[in-house]
Amino acid sequence: MAFKSAYAAVIGLLVLTGCVSTSPSPTTVDLAITGSANMNGGAPAKVKVYYLASTAEFGSADFFTLFNTPEAALGGSLVAMDEFQLAPGRTVTGIRSVNGTPTAVGVVAAFRDIDNARFKSVRSLKPNAANRVRVTVLGNSVSVQ
Repeated sequence: MAFKSAYAAVIGLLVLTGCVSTSPSPTTVDLAITGSANMNGGAPAKVKVYYLASTAEFGSADFFTLFNTPEAALGGSLVAMDEFQLAPGRTVTGIRSVNGTPTAVGVVAAFRDIDNARFKSVRSLKPNAANRVRVTVLGNSVSVQ
């Protein structure tokens, strides 16, 4: 009788194990955005961070479309977005957990002289893993590593 009870218990555990969800872990991003003292002519700038499933739309979009209507510019490749106000000589940090399938992070900075700025940058992410992303705003240029 004890054998039958043990057998039933093992079968029950195996059935329950089959019900456990195996959804992938989210992509996490340890983000730091640093502004140089001379960024944006000494003025603060708004910085937007886009978590992307694809970089094609981001690469071809102009500043105003990306910044003002990111959903229209990026379509289905936009997984999530964050926005920061960055002052010269300051750093903002945060850790973001992103569900979905982001494969890249794109960054756009709103500079006063947008026509002569390198206003966007992009780099790949490792999906469903921890990622360290460092953004630098220097003069009229933004870069991401």
